[in-house]
Amino acid sequence: MKNAEIIKTATSKTQTSSIDQPVNNPKDCKNSATLALYHAVGARTEAIISNTEAIGTANLLNKYLIITYCNHLLKL
Repeated sequence: MKNAEIIKTATSKTQTSSIDQPVNNPKDCKNSATLALYHAVGARTEAIISNTEAIGTANLLNKYLIITYCNHLLKL
């Protein structure tokens, strides 16, 4: 898988997992964030296997997801 494909896939799965799903309580938020992190970590693993520069992007996605998750908890 090429660099651009990994980034596109990771971003798409991340948005589907954490942004598009409604978050009504901390449990839902945690589940969505966990699923999104799972996809981001998977993208990082794919990047390592294919030896691309997508690792940095996957790491940024992880940081974004953690921050988003914490912000959701603060609003609840």
